[in-house]
Amino acid sequence: MASQLTGPDLNKIPDLLDVYITKNVGQHYLKIEKCEDLSSDHTPVILNLFKHVVPIESPDYIYNKNTNWNLFREIISGKVDLNVRLKTNDDIETSIEKFNSIIHTATFTSTPKPKKRIVKVKQKDYPRSIVEKIRERRKLKTWNSCLQSHLSHLTADKDTNYSLWRATKNFKRPKNHVPPLRRQEGAWARSDYDKATAFAEHLHEVFTPLTNNNLAKDDEIASYLQSLNLLCFPVKAVKLAEIAGEIKALPKKKAQSYDLLDSTLLSNLPKKGIMFLVILLNACLRLCHYPTQWKLAQVVMIFKPGKQIEEVSSYRPISLLPLNGKLFERVILNRLRPHLDTILSEHQFGFRQKHATIEHIHRLTDTIAIHWKPRIIAQRFSRHKSGF
Repeated sequence: MASQLTGPDLNKIPDLLDVYITKNVGQHYLKIEKCEDLSSDHTPVILNLFKHVVPIESPDYIYNKNTNWNLFREIISGKVDLNVRLKTNDDIETSIEKFNSIIHTATFTSTPKPKKRIVKVKQKDYPRSIVEKIRERRKLKTWNSCLQSHLSHLTADKDTNYSLWRATKNFKRPKNHVPPLRRQEGAWARSDYDKATAFAEHLHEVFTPLTNNNLAKDDEIASYLQSLNLLCFPVKAVKLAEIAGEIKALPKKKAQSYDLLDSTLLSNLPKKGIMFLVILLNACLRLCHYPTQWKLAQVVMIFKPGKQIEEVSSYRPISLLPLNGKLFERVILNRLRPHLDTILSEHQFGFRQKHATIEHIHRLTDTIAIHWKPRIIAQRFSRHKSGF
């Protein structure tokens, strides 16, 4: 009986099945790739054998430890123009794009490009046990040098960013395999583009706003926001010292957004660059405009522990916003906080500066100690039992 060909089983989780065996061929001459051209649930593995050593390309960073920060500040001071026209929202958007471009150009110019070295490997016939020992020795040597560099600056506070934990986390953290993702129609997403499309479709469905049934109320709110409220005093202007202090207080070692700007670059800006940023923020406050470029975020999907790794719903989105937008949010918060402190209840401790739940617990224990009557306290707890 002739068997009928069927398509791939969509309920089966695909995986890499191919293996290869080599003899007397070093790993420096091999390059492994996966083939995603087939429509089946099997992903073939392609082994490429080269005549010469395959160089390993290091990732390109916008700056490194060899960056000349003096040259960086000199380039920015020479290209930034403080006499810029900021009368409309389009002027602000154009100035932000130009300012980012100046920072990128200054960083690339002041950062030397790493030299690509091709290591010549002499191929010799060694026993398998000797090869494994050499590989293990090199791995331990690399780990030891990395560990010692972190331990040399180890302290008990946060200033060293917990060096001991940073030195050992990569040794104990398992390497998770990222399998293909199951799309909504049941097909498998194998390539990076297909996975990004699957996540985009899922997030578009999850974050779709609910249907608004009260359009009249929205029109009323919009007309109130667009009306001129003459009783309000103008917003306090941004000063150079304020932005310099906020940049200094930015957390270190945070992930970059799509604009590649982080706290290291902003902290090395010259006075003229910070002044240009102050002019931009004052224009945003004057025109009541939040730049569109600061609303764009780079979304990173984080796997939820204990979930099925092949499902798109098992990942949590993390949005990486531009750092200049976060500075603008801090500026707005500094002007809202004095007003909010006058209208918020004195018993609210959550989401307030220099307040935490521990103060609320102290207040509760003090109240109990002052009004200590067992019968009254028991009645109060039974009355508010549903609130805890």
